[in-house]
Amino acid sequence: MTDQVSVLREFVTQEIRGTATVSFAIVDDVHNDRTVDVVLKHDENLVLTDLPVASVWARDGAGVVVPVEQGDEGLLLHPRKPIETALQERGTVDVDSRRHHQLEQAIFFPMLWLAEDDVPDHELDELTVVHDTGTTLRVGEDIVAEGGDLVVEGQDIVVEDGDVMVTDGDVEADGVSLKDHTHDFTYDGGGEGSTTRSGETDEPD
Repeated sequence: MTDQVSVLREFVTQEIRGTATVSFAIVDDVHNDRTVDVVLKHDENLVLTDLPVASVWARDGAGVVVPVEQGDEGLLLHPRKPIETALQERGTVDVDSRRHHQLEQAIFFPMLWLAEDDVPDHELDELTVVHDTGTTLRVGEDIVAEGGDLVVEGQDIVVEDGDVMVTDGDVEADGVSLKDHTHDFTYDGGGEGSTTRSGETDEPD
């Protein structure tokens, strides 16, 4: 009788869990295909595997990829219908299933702000992107990058109707400094045929 009660209790527990639409979770492992294994924050013995990671993603090739690591915390969204078919391709799909809000059918959202997390310096009207290496990008009235180098690969930097200002530093091109570079030329002796391009009009010391 005791075994039957235990089985019934476990069945009821699973059914209650299945009615939940949102759970708190901790990342246990990260896979290269943007899926994760997680444990429930309130039950570390319950592991859910190969869950897709939600991102701000509009379409193929356009969106934001957020780094996810072991130990990160977030929310699990349990859709009403199974997610396998819906995630295979874009467009409408037919889902023939009576399964609703199953616990193992979930999407991980790495977007849970904990009370112990530090709030980065920012203005209320700024869009702030912060990496745990200390690099910060703040977008407001100005665009400010802090804590790392700004590297542009394979593209030109074009300034239209504006200036490029370096307030404390230098500009280099192929290792040549703008501030400290020198020009070599041959003194032509000055005189009537001399130009500003052909040399100095006065003989150098």
